[in-house]
This record gives sequence, C-alpha cells and structure tokens, in this order.
Amino acid sequence: MDEPPHTDFRLPDSVEHLIGHNIDFDMAVLKNAGETHIPNLICTNAMANYLLPTLESHKLVSLLYHFHFHWDISRTQAKDAHAAIADIH
Repeated sequence: MDEPPHTDFRLPDSVEHLIGHNIDFDMAVLKNAGETHIPNLICTNAMANYLLPTLESHKLVSLLYHFHFHWDISRTQAKDAHAAIADIH
C-alpha cells in the first residue's frame, strides 16, 4: 500500500469532538505524531463501563454481541475485529 504515514495526519481545526472506544489511546497516538489540535474527547468505552457496569467485558466485540440480536450477523462482523473499518461498522 502507498498510504501516507500516520504522522502526516492532522485533525482539521473545525473538529470539535472526537469520539472513539478508548479515545485516550487514539489521542495519544495523534499527539505522538505531532497533533496539536485537541478537541473534546468522548470515550464510548467509558460510557459503556458507566452505563453497563455488570457486563463482563466492554470491548467492542462484546458490546456487538450484547446489543445485536442476529448472532449470525454478529459473528460475521466480529471475525474482522480490530480491523479499523470493521470496528467503525
């Protein structure tokens, strides 16, 4: 692949909120790459821990199985867990 390195990425100044599962990790990677624009961070992992404290796991794939009632679809989506595009879906 001929993709540019992550160090070339910059958040547009217009970004006010950045949402992600364990968003602090993503922001640390961006800061390490030289990003200086720090928007409001919204962590879906923290939200899941707060709203669903009795779940054994708050990983994205665990939440997928918790909320999705079609197990065959969940299995298909979960097989690509930790691939960025699959996590987005």
